[in-house]
Amino acid sequence: LKAYIYAYLKDYENVILAANEGLKLDYENDKLYDLKANSLSFLGKNDEALLAYEKALQFEKYNTRYYNNYLTTLIDEHKFDNVISIYQMYLQSKDIYHSEMKEDDQFEADVHFYASIAYYYRDNKDKSLELLDKAINLSPDFSGYYSNRANIYSDKKDNTNALLDYNKAISLSPKNGLIYYNRGSVYL
Repeated sequence: LKAYIYAYLKDYENVILAANEGLKLDYENDKLYDLKANSLSFLGKNDEALLAYEKALQFEKYNTRYYNNYLTTLIDEHKFDNVISIYQMYLQSKDIYHSEMKEDDQFEADVHFYASIAYYYRDNKDKSLELLDKAINLSPDFSGYYSNRANIYSDKKDNTNALLDYNKAISLSPKNGLIYYNRGSVYL
């Protein structure tokens, strides 16, 4: 509880201290590892955060939010091969623990989204498009998914689909100037 209070106050150093104290009493407490990992990430200590996310998933293999946070940190570190590996682990966990998964469409959509970024940077644009389709099906109101998919369509010289997705992204986020810029490049 003390760690959660510090997290609410955005006092990340004390979150880590409180989580470490709690872990001395309950080494397998996935929630404490998650709190610790998030705080380390906020402090820019991503290597330590990744270790804490691994521990959280070791003790809670079917928490979609944990996978989401872990993949976010891996993307920040440009560890794209690791993202793909963890994404595969997520899919296996989902198959095994489907009835126990704590589902949240937004977190699951983000898991597919982060994996799509990794596949894109590993030059597998078709797989990236497939995962963005999954993300959009789960959470159709997030402009970033459409914008990223439009970027890939643009790379593939599929201007028709790129424009459709940029237009959808603009309808969802009309104040995001980058989307207008990217759409303008396609028109050009």
